Amino acid sequence: MGFKDPPACMSKPLVTPSAVQTTVNHLLVFGDTDLYPPAIELRYLTDHLDRLAPAIAEIEKSAISSVAMSHSGIARDAFYSGDLRPRIATQLPVLLAIFSTVHAFSLVARFSSLWGNTLNESVFSYRPNLSAPEGLFDREIGWKDFVKKQEELADDFPWKISIDLAQFYATVKYHHIDRVTTSLPLDDKDKIFMQFFFETVQGSLYGLPVGGDYSRVIGELILSEIDQYVLDQGWRYCRFVDDIRIFFSSEDDARFAIHRLVDVISGLGFQINSAKFRLEKVELSSRMRRRSSEVSESHSHKIFECFFDPYSELVITRVEELKQISAAENLNQLIEKETEKIVPDIRSLKIYISALHYSPQSEVEVCFPLLVRYATNVHYFPILPKLVRLTIAVKSVMDVKLVKTLATKLVMDLAESRRKLPASVVGQICRIIGELSETLDPVFGDFFVKLFWEYSDSVFVRREIINLMRSKPDIAGSTMKQTIETDLGLMSVWDPSTLLN
Repeated sequence: MGFKDPPACMSKPLVTPSAVQTTVNHLLVFGDTDLYPPAIELRYLTDHLDRLAPAIAEIEKSAISSVAMSHSGIARDAFYSGDLRPRIATQLPVLLAIFSTVHAFSLVARFSSLWGNTLNESVFSYRPNLSAPEGLFDREIGWKDFVKKQEELADDFPWKISIDLAQFYATVKYHHIDRVTTSLPLDDKDKIFMQFFFETVQGSLYGLPVGGDYSRVIGELILSEIDQYVLDQGWRYCRFVDDIRIFFSSEDDARFAIHRLVDVISGLGFQINSAKFRLEKVELSSRMRRRSSEVSESHSHKIFECFFDPYSELVITRVEELKQISAAENLNQLIEKETEKIVPDIRSLKIYISALHYSPQSEVEVCFPLLVRYATNVHYFPILPKLVRLTIAVKSVMDVKLVKTLATKLVMDLAESRRKLPASVVGQICRIIGELSETLDPVFGDFFVKLFWEYSDSVFVRREIINLMRSKPDIAGSTMKQTIETDLGLMSVWDPSTLLN
């Protein structure tokens, strides 16, 4: 794979008013990370772009002059994946999130100059959306194309190697950033900005923050070195983030390749996830069944539209498949069947939540309360990030009385079980409560003040409680406000104008 000539040096400033506005609009819709929806500060900053752009430009100057930013505004908490294994999530200071996303847009706009069209038929993860520059990624390319490409390759190359990198984002180190900036024709300032970000988020300790768009762009650039190696060998190949599939005509060729792949991936400083590492032969009968299924699907009506997360395309086929398996007629029955289990299938529940984003109001009003009911149950912790996003998306279409009832019930559940809940769970439940209801009974004020002090060591929980109180002044007392005013990090939540001072 041959790269094009390096682009000319980035003589113009990265940060411009139009770049900042595009970025803020993007963050308002999609958020800077899957686990932390846009902070309340972002909504304020949207109305003060004339003051925001100069503030972001100052961060650019700090990066160029190697002036370090403080780590104090960065919050980290343990969230949970499908098997309840903890994963460390990072919340960035809002100004750093905006600056890094401005640079992400700049990188995405130059993806074609970085590796041309060579990877168009091989990479199906976070692909740049050059035809619609207001969005970072192409929403028409994703998981379904990754699956389809595998089916096409298996027709002529039936031996498949499946590789998944273990904890990819968390294992990114400084030398990976350095390799990207030397192996790809990036501008000198690109290297400066990526290194500045990595140092600011303490990447040497935590790796790249999981979920943010800037991490996704940097991740794609890092993985391009594996792309280049595999394609230089002439192997048939496709990739979705760190999920890699390589196809061969014979078992001997595949086994020979395995040894070389292990050496290359290990040499880059990554580990292969042994639980997902497989060599298998895709049988002709399986390929024919998939092809038949694909043909029938192409003539069927797609109930759900594709949306931002490229993995969410699984919703299109998976919901219908699960209906047939369980003999359920609708999402309500699917969710009910799942909640009847002692241990629910988290992957299925996440698919149902994604589907609810495109469901009618009547279905949302039945299904959403079912999910909220289990917010404090340990088996349901992994669905909370998606439940937060769903709350923000659907609250405006639900009955006002139902929304207020759900918020009150969540407060009571939180009060009863908070001492056995992790900080990340408490923070997410506070966000759901704050998003659900425009008003809360003032009697809950004392509880949230008490909760604020109980979680004095969690920036995330405290910020979410302040977000909740700021939007519902009736439950915030003067003493609390005085306390917040002594902490500049918390004050930015209460009074976002301090970010621009």
